[in-house]
Amino acid sequence: MDNRDSAEELARIWITCWNEGAQDRIPLTEDFAHTSPFGHVEGRQKYLDWVRPLAAQNVSELRVVRTLAYSNEAVVHF
Repeated sequence: MDNRDSAEELARIWITCWNEGAQDRIPLTEDFAHTSPFGHVEGRQKYLDWVRPLAAQNVSELRVVRTLAYSNEAVVHF
């Protein structure tokens, strides 16, 4: 498995964990960085602290439309 495959797999695991309400199970490194239209967050714990309330309030289920991965980065269209 190359980095692209690993990045795509991580993106799909992220969506699964989000849907299950198990954001703590998303396998993120401590130096994880997340960028979206809602902003940029650096650090695993900071990211988890940011998304837990969002997941609880705003989204009941995410569905993956497609993923795009290159090297160790992935984009999820959901």
